[in-house]
Amino acid sequence: MALVLGPASVPVTGIYTLSFRLRGEVLAEYSDFPDLEGFKKAGKTSTTTTQIVAGKRFTEFTLTQRYAPYGEGDYAIKPFQLTVNGVLVRSGGGTVHVGPAVITVPTARAPTTGTAPLQGVGALDQLFGKPKAALYLDVPDHGALALEADRRQVYVGEGVRVALSFYLRPADQAVLAFHDFDDQLPRLIGQLRQTTAWEVPAAEQRVLPDTVRRGGEQLLRFRLAETTYYPLTAQPLRFPPLALTMTKFRLLKKPEPGVDGRLAQYKTYLAPALAVAVRPLPARRGGGPQRPWGTTSCANP
Repeated sequence: MALVLGPASVPVTGIYTLSFRLRGEVLAEYSDFPDLEGFKKAGKTSTTTTQIVAGKRFTEFTLTQRYAPYGEGDYAIKPFQLTVNGVLVRSGGGTVHVGPAVITVPTARAPTTGTAPLQGVGALDQLFGKPKAALYLDVPDHGALALEADRRQVYVGEGVRVALSFYLRPADQAVLAFHDFDDQLPRLIGQLRQTTAWEVPAAEQRVLPDTVRRGGEQLLRFRLAETTYYPLTAQPLRFPPLALTMTKFRLLKKPEPGVDGRLAQYKTYLAPALAVAVRPLPARRGGGPQRPWGTTSCANP
């Protein structure tokens, strides 16, 4: 029995795999494959091969879990274990690089007559590897970038949680993927900085989707960043408009065997500016200004 990790590099339109292989025995039971950060599970496949060596029959069964990447980047496959037919098998993990989409162009067919065709734009497209956009369908998506605060007004020293999230319908995953995420995200987080507030980022910043209801429909939400801000002054917290560029795929109108059914392009989503009002601390009862939080006083004897 053996665990098999997928390739060290896949395109964003490709599939990463984890597999286990059984030789000479029938699969009776197995535990779930692990969830991988940066990927979504995309179904399982199985293969059975039989060989006859020196008159003896050998059977090999392979079960493969497929993973579709959410976007480009380098991801760690953490060590994991599976129980297969009651036997515990372990993997030390590894790394996988998710690169840009690879566009496959159909090979030009030879003419059926002896006369060579005139070389026009279509032939040049095939020669230089430029796919014809007219062959692909632009499927509408419902992606949305949102900058949200859990309250629109706070007092000085009172925390307000602000989250940058990307929403999409489950079906949109077929046509959307994160692009250059490791470079875009730090720039977005930098634009959320506030000079007049103490910032506490969320303890775990993992970009994994959860299911929410928004506007009466079920959506997937990717929390890109989340921070709690504690204003130090009565100046409002102002967050600028933000932009996120995603890979948007157009789908081949007439799928053909051996032809990549998606054409990668780019689409930018915008989140409007956000402001949180900050009010000064109320005066103490009995008059006098409110003391800053955390101060103490004592009387002299």
